[in-house]
Amino acid sequence: MQIIVLLKLLLAHFIGDFIIQRDSWVRDRRKKGLKSIYLYLHIFIIALLSYLFLAQWHLWGIILLVFVLHLLIDIWKNYQEPYTFQTFFMDQILHLISIIFIWIILSRSHLPELFSNIENADKIWIYSFGYLFILWPCGIFIREFTAKWRSQLEKDGIPDTGLANAGKWIGYLERILVLTFILTGMYTSIGFLIAAKSLLRLNPKDEYKSRQFSEYILVGTLFSFTITILLGLSLKMMVKAI
Repeated sequence: MQIIVLLKLLLAHFIGDFIIQRDSWVRDRRKKGLKSIYLYLHIFIIALLSYLFLAQWHLWGIILLVFVLHLLIDIWKNYQEPYTFQTFFMDQILHLISIIFIWIILSRSHLPELFSNIENADKIWIYSFGYLFILWPCGIFIREFTAKWRSQLEKDGIPDTGLANAGKWIGYLERILVLTFILTGMYTSIGFLIAAKSLLRLNPKDEYKSRQFSEYILVGTLFSFTITILLGLSLKMMVKAI
């Protein structure tokens, strides 16, 4: 399936952009711009992963194409100040457009060896893409989307006093369960997770601050659920189309 080629390119991007890349690399890139060695290392890793995932060794030019397009987008991003959710979102949209552009080029080449005809292998790529996306890229999308409300809580003197990284891991497990329920057709089980969220109670001693924090949690939760459910339904359609 040609769609598998697109998923392989997206998977390479997500691994390079959200898993391998470190925060220290990002800070160095923003500080030094084109002089940062991590800028080129980061982009080369994504280009190399794209080449390896496609496994078409004679198409070595794919490394150069991915590298150049990603570099141009990252250069644009480095000059965007201040860095906001809109900047982050537009950056990912531009990367998505560039990946689709590369995918169209590969699809138009009509090289049959580019595409896998093994049904099980196709399903592995589809499911791998889905679970990887909900773990890292989705988590960062949620973090950037809720940043303004998190800042408001801090200004109002409502610090995050929870366990270190507990919220992040709750989100990981929550999205894994929701996606699994969707892919296996256990839609009613999603209600179990919603019920679990109801354990977050308002503190009657400080109802105003408690309500603010609860609304912040609810916004992030519903955004997480929405992305995961839509992704799960889309993946099921892809699997059926194989």
